[in-house]
Amino acid sequence: MRNETKTVSGEIQIDSTLMDRQTTDLISKYGTAPFLNIANPVEQIRKDFDSFYEEVGAPRQEVRDVVDQLVQHEGRKFRVRIYFPITKDAGALPITVFYHGGGMVFGSLDSYDALCRQLANSSGSIFVSVDYSLSPESKFPDGLEDAYTAVVWVHEYSASLGGDPKRIGVCGESAGGNFAAVVARLLRERGGPQLVNQVLIYPVVGTRGNGHSAALFSKGYFFEVDPMMWFYEQYLDDISQAMDPRVSPMLAKDLSSLPSAYIVTAGFDMLRDDAEDYAEVLREAGVPAEVRRYESTIHGFFNMAGVLDVGVQAVAECGDWIRKSFAGAASTLQGKPS
Repeated sequence: MRNETKTVSGEIQIDSTLMDRQTTDLISKYGTAPFLNIANPVEQIRKDFDSFYEEVGAPRQEVRDVVDQLVQHEGRKFRVRIYFPITKDAGALPITVFYHGGGMVFGSLDSYDALCRQLANSSGSIFVSVDYSLSPESKFPDGLEDAYTAVVWVHEYSASLGGDPKRIGVCGESAGGNFAAVVARLLRERGGPQLVNQVLIYPVVGTRGNGHSAALFSKGYFFEVDPMMWFYEQYLDDISQAMDPRVSPMLAKDLSSLPSAYIVTAGFDMLRDDAEDYAEVLREAGVPAEVRRYESTIHGFFNMAGVLDVGVQAVAECGDWIRKSFAGAASTLQGKPS
């Protein structure tokens, strides 16, 4: 609880002095997320979301190549955008399958284009961004099954991408972090490709009720609780489905034998404590899980690197972790007898 202080009465209070100036200025300018007017039609919210992240996102880096492709595999149909990094590494490259944020309701290949370019270059891996089915047009588990199928497709066609089928990972931001966490487990349960790593950026994972951030930061910190509940209403046919471990990976009975996790959290985010608790649950199951908390900022900061220096730092450090994780996997594979 590093950005909170306890009063004499035992109540938890927020130490707002730890918020960085750029984040403070952003909240002063926008208040709540400007695209999250849930009274608007979904299509309008989607346009507003893309416009906002075009405004606050980092400049688009050059990569070696970008290819848009329609995937039709195992009865599912969706688009992907494939980013080939600028790298000196020779041979087959590792591949990261990426799931964008947006509450399973909005977000697009375009609104995460700049971020994927940065992560591809900084990680040295091919980034495959998945345009999964959105709610409410496509309810649970349609988007999740797209997310799962994307990894299966990437593994099967890795050679044609110049990728290494033994070095595949998943990465997701917010709602996409939920998909990354769930897909990692489904691949194990269904006998799918084995992953090297999972990167969960302030993910939605469900709760065991162990933290305070959900109450502390539910109002006034950009992303608020009312839109969060609205997301569930759009995504699920019934709120009781939130107890399904495919919706709340925290509630899965068996999290053993999953790939190593890197979990990014924000100090002033209502999802913070549950995401960090999920890391603890993974560790209890024997899964290496590293948490990197960015104390001074809010939910969504990772994709705001155009206006938040902490976003620039976080993206660079995340890419570095992915690079080292894949390098470690390569060393392990080289050390095995043929």
